[in-house]
Amino acid sequence: NKDFTIIDYFKSGINTYLSNGQAKFIIGNKFESLNDDQLLEQSLKIINSSFVFIGILELFNESLLILKNELKWKNVFYSRANKTNKRKITNPVTEKEKQFIVDNNLVDIELYNIHKKILTNKLNQTNLKSQVELFNSINKIVGSFYISGRLTRKFKKIIK
Repeated sequence: NKDFTIIDYFKSGINTYLSNGQAKFIIGNKFESLNDDQLLEQSLKIINSSFVFIGILELFNESLLILKNELKWKNVFYSRANKTNKRKITNPVTEKEKQFIVDNNLVDIELYNIHKKILTNKLNQTNLKSQVELFNSINKIVGSFYISGRLTRKFKKIIK
């Protein structure tokens, strides 16, 4: 239905993970009877007991460098795959829809804010901030070699 909005889809109940989906995913199938405070509390309890690390997408390279140090990894360089150049947005999200999404994801937003603060504190306590720029520059070069290696392997599979 062309008139089916984001809000309509959200309210339809087709996907229960549209509201605080990250917290619900962390908890598993035990979220149905929980209010937002309980959902946050249970999510944090599971994260603190079961997760080694929580990264933040906007701080992806910083997260990699922290993991490298904490887990004693030698190499965290990577290449980007499936990167889309600027896509044309055909149906922009309205302000009303954005606010509706925010209002229905307050637990996920709080989880994000808590872990972004933890990550930022780790960055501030180490000298990694100064290493990030260097890592970004080197990774752009090294990543291009990883891409060509991946393409070579795919091409070899095709011609077999």
